[in-house]
Amino acid sequence: MFAPGYADDDLSDFDDAFKDDDVTVTFVTNADFASVVNAIDDAHTAPVALVSLGAEAIEAWKSLPILRDKVRSTTFVSVPAAANLEVHQFANLPIFDLHSEEDKRTAEAHQPIHDGLSAAGVPHEMVVYGQVQGEFFAIGKPGYDRATSLDAAKRVHDWVMTSLLTDDLREVRSG
Repeated sequence: MFAPGYADDDLSDFDDAFKDDDVTVTFVTNADFASVVNAIDDAHTAPVALVSLGAEAIEAWKSLPILRDKVRSTTFVSVPAAANLEVHQFANLPIFDLHSEEDKRTAEAHQPIHDGLSAAGVPHEMVVYGQVQGEFFAIGKPGYDRATSLDAAKRVHDWVMTSLLTDDLREVRSG
């Protein structure tokens, strides 16, 4: 999980969602992100799913052209879109996007990407939560909303586990 600017304790809803699964959840910061990307090479045998949280995780968007062949799926929670990325750069990379209604500009910026993914038949889903703030997922932050955070954590868990363990994300899904 790429979550620059957050402590592990801020994201325990997400960590807890995976505690009963045979997966390793690693939280990385901006400083660690490049080394993690470089460590995921073609010889990497375990499947990898990228989960990015928060406005500072824009590096994950910028890295999608590099990561698209190295990860099974990617999830963005309140992450703004990087400029100048085109749909073909996501080639067959399942994308799950969660935002708050407050993140309207971010959701609007992501919509053309999702429209292109639909047209290309690439699996994706976008969820926009109403009446919560952008940091709804971060315990201890002013915008934290427990019910929304737990729902988002469950949805992220289900998306990630499906992408890691099956090929079921081969059809376009609707949120």
